[in-house]
Amino acid sequence: KLMDQHPSINPRGLHVYDGHLGIPNFAERKKAVDAAFLPIITLKENLESQGIGVKTIVAGGSPSFPVHAQRTNVELSPGTTLLWDARYGAMFKEMDFDIAAVLLTRIVSKPAQNVICFDLGHKSIAPEMPFPRVEILGLEEGEQIGQSEEHLVVKTAKANDFEVGDAFYAIPMHICPTVAKYEELQTVTNGKITGAWKVAARGQKISI
Repeated sequence: KLMDQHPSINPRGLHVYDGHLGIPNFAERKKAVDAAFLPIITLKENLESQGIGVKTIVAGGSPSFPVHAQRTNVELSPGTTLLWDARYGAMFKEMDFDIAAVLLTRIVSKPAQNVICFDLGHKSIAPEMPFPRVEILGLEEGEQIGQSEEHLVVKTAKANDFEVGDAFYAIPMHICPTVAKYEELQTVTNGKITGAWKVAARGQKISI
């Protein structure tokens, strides 16, 4: 109401985020998303009955956007779908998105029997999730047992198959904050580096 009355503010509508509804089963997820959206419809109707226009509703993260896509006059706001990641790929198989971002990592040491260490620490991938924090292609059975700023430690019976310097591709479990750790992403077409995308989420600054 205050924004609507302010001469210098032009409110456009409501932004609704339901990213906590990450239910793997689609039918159950849809039921929860629909139930969570009902109070938003009520709020919109109450505002409009008071003469406050709600021109648009922006709703949904990646888990819920297929549900909101069936509504009219709702803008969708999925984010993970752009590049996808291993966690959502395993949880929401019905979406069937392709993985479009991988990290290149190398073995930097073999500190103990059946243990290898990668240059894939907190500075390289999002560390807020429990292990595993990344899916290492070709080493899927490895157990991630430790991580520091610079290193990811993996326990594997296949350790003797690899040498220091060997490179692996790794798919982040959580792509969103991982992307923000890099100034740019290199684009690859048919196995060749073809350019780069600047990461807009890097170097945030508020201007007033």
